[in-house]
Amino acid sequence: MERTRSMRMAAVVAVLSLGLTACPDGEEPDEDGFAPGPGTPTPTEEVEVTGRGDGQLTIGRVLPESGFLDYLGESMINATEMAVEDINEAGGVLGRDVRLLEEDSGTDPTVAGPNVNSLLASGSDVIVGAAASGVTLSFLDVLFQNQIVNCSPSATSPEFLTQPNAAFMFRTVAPDDAVAPVIADEIVTRDGHSSVVIVNRSDSYGQSLADLVQEELEALNAEVLATVEYTEEEQTFDTQVNTVTENDPDAVVLIAFREGATFLRRLAETDFDVSAVYGADGVFSGRLPEFAAGEGGDVSILDGMKVIGASGSQDFNERLNEFLPEEAKSEFIYGGQSYDCVTILALAAEQAQTDDSSQFADLILDITRGGEKCTDFASCKQLLDDGQDIDYDGASGEIELREPAGEGNLGNPTVTTYAVARYEDGELTPVRSERVDLDIGATPTPQ
Repeated sequence: MERTRSMRMAAVVAVLSLGLTACPDGEEPDEDGFAPGPGTPTPTEEVEVTGRGDGQLTIGRVLPESGFLDYLGESMINATEMAVEDINEAGGVLGRDVRLLEEDSGTDPTVAGPNVNSLLASGSDVIVGAAASGVTLSFLDVLFQNQIVNCSPSATSPEFLTQPNAAFMFRTVAPDDAVAPVIADEIVTRDGHSSVVIVNRSDSYGQSLADLVQEELEALNAEVLATVEYTEEEQTFDTQVNTVTENDPDAVVLIAFREGATFLRRLAETDFDVSAVYGADGVFSGRLPEFAAGEGGDVSILDGMKVIGASGSQDFNERLNEFLPEEAKSEFIYGGQSYDCVTILALAAEQAQTDDSSQFADLILDITRGGEKCTDFASCKQLLDDGQDIDYDGASGEIELREPAGEGNLGNPTVTTYAVARYEDGELTPVRSERVDLDIGATPTPQ
């Protein structure tokens, strides 16, 4: 990595350190509805960091074991454990086994913040997580101030592209700019709809993706009749369902987490055809029909509905399925991206010959581009041992991390693959995958 990146990081750290120490107590919630809650790290809070440079890479994982994303957490959690096993079987990092520490992120900053503190105090050199964009944003300052590298496998909000305090955060999932055209194309070009209502969470993820999808729909000459938000505390979804039925659109875009199942159940009770609903990645789950139907209900309730989300390779997904508990079989979303987070961090530490992530942050982007191709830790490590540059393409496929223009996060994929799937007889059935090069556009691949 060029020296300019290191200089930019140092400058950003200095500027933000001055600015952040001036933040007053009792902050108001930001535009995404998040405010530091009890125990949530604030910029002025002292956080204990231990284990830096002790010769053993310790990965702190903060992914959802509770909250509205717990059902998607299974694939991410198991994939990180797979990656650590593979790395250690290949000899580990710096000649020692990688250590994995685990905490829950929930979908609430007041859960994730103290748990990130705990991971740092327990010796974590890097952090993998969180899953939700808003939760990840909530603890960035702590990692930034302590120069701890963070990889999220699923935080897709474009906000990270312009967050100066995200200078040590990279992700293995592309920002929502990549998926929005895929969603819009599915609705308009492929399925022929011309009027849409968007229902979305009122957080960083929901608001950003809703705006991007609306732009893409309108660019295809579709009419967005209404956009209706909801808070995480929503229970009845009366307003959202009424908005759909009153506007009578051809299609509905749902940008939600697990709570979206309640909206779908309520919508199915009306005359609206649920097969005209298109779900984003937060509801990409084989268990969504079960959640929507309720205990003893008809799991065919969502038949015909499509969901679109980031995918891993078929070979990796088959292997991951062996790790998953019975109730989470075939839950693959963000599994490949989680595996790649761990592997990239391990390769960076191995190349730098230190577990101090502030010393290997500058190596991360080049590990995924421009060198000799390799697809697992063992083969990549061998190339590094031979003195070669590497280009890691992993469980999620091509990655090609690049830093954004300006003072944003450390890096983002420029190549990604999305899966389009449909519910049939209560089961999630693949339709196709689309490889997206952010410089070019989408290339459909029938499955």
